Amino acid sequence: MRRWLAGLLVAVFCVSWGTEGFPQIAPKQACWTMRPLHSGSPQRGTAPFRIVAPTTYSPGQEYEVTLNATGSRRFKGFLLQARTSRQDAAGTFRATQQGTQVQCDNEALTHNSAQEKTHIKGMWRAPATAVGAIVFKATFVESYSTYWVGVTSAQVSPSG
Repeated sequence: MRRWLAGLLVAVFCVSWGTEGFPQIAPKQACWTMRPLHSGSPQRGTAPFRIVAPTTYSPGQEYEVTLNATGSRRFKGFLLQARTSRQDAAGTFRATQQGTQVQCDNEALTHNSAQEKTHIKGMWRAPATAVGAIVFKATFVESYSTYWVGVTSAQVSPSG
């Protein structure tokens, strides 16, 4: 009985330790909510991070989008998407920098390492047809329990 109980405790510990955080990639389940699956609540107030994006877009064209930390802050994880006013994902991403990869059927850009970052760049391809104004939304993870959800860029309008 003791051996069975010890085995069960080891199995529970291993499973819970392995799912506690996602240092290598944002989980696919976070694609819609943009929230980490670990415990804790998002920080309130202005995030010490920002999104630099184009002000306009042309259908099918590709644009660089940058995530920046401010001051001496750093982030370990992130999830970036372009969203319409109806909150639908808009366009696709391409990873162009070490430490990044696409997720959510290429509709998001995320980290693939927990190394601290001050900025990260990726390429966003606008949808093939204009979908109206969009904003880029990001989650920034500074540490396991310190993260910001719903950081937004300025509005990006279709050109012309």
